[in-house]
Amino acid sequence: MTGVIALTPRRPALTVAVLGLLAGSLALLALGHFFSWNDVEGSQYTSWNYGMGDLAGLGASVAVVVSLFDRAARRLCGAVVGAVAVGLVVAGAVAPAFSFVGSEGLGGALAWGIPLAMAAFVLLTPRWRRTSWGSGRGWWRLTGWGRCSLYLLLFFPTAWACFAVALAITTAGHRECGEPGDACLEAYDGWFLGAAAVAVVVLVVVVAELAALVRRLRRRHARRL
Repeated sequence: MTGVIALTPRRPALTVAVLGLLAGSLALLALGHFFSWNDVEGSQYTSWNYGMGDLAGLGASVAVVVSLFDRAARRLCGAVVGAVAVGLVVAGAVAPAFSFVGSEGLGGALAWGIPLAMAAFVLLTPRWRRTSWGSGRGWWRLTGWGRCSLYLLLFFPTAWACFAVALAITTAGHRECGEPGDACLEAYDGWFLGAAAVAVVVLVVVVAELAALVRRLRRRHARRL
């Protein structure tokens, strides 16, 4: 018998705590003047209350950590974070003078909306699956959605590391590469090498997942026989 189940029992108090922390964080951002609908001059940052901003960030971080101890709270937290991400993008699209924590317009809203949407995706996806057999014994393994969310989280730091290492290798010994301007031709080689490294990493992950899928299908077919 195979099914996705929670790692911990339902704790309604955690759900209430997560909602309260998230609501408090949004309220602190509003009271601290961290977003505006008519920041025409792009000077909203001059009225920021940094103390409230620090508390808002701390509250949101604590809410995410607390939500990890209960499946319902985690998914609710993901839904709220996703709604905030969508709200930022919509606000940036309909209000050209919209500003949120220093980001202006639709481009600025996307700068915040994309990482928030990634966080929401990770929080909303099921993570572990328990596979058991007749004796009641079994093991925990990461679900397909869980692996997908893990890959999504690891992709950006991995890509950054690939490009950083490639640029360091190709520009080593070329002093002109540290100066302003477009005189460093070796940097283009670094970008190409970094992109190739990222492509190789993605290809390895895809091939490994396909191979694992084929093995699972073969085992399932063998059990049916």
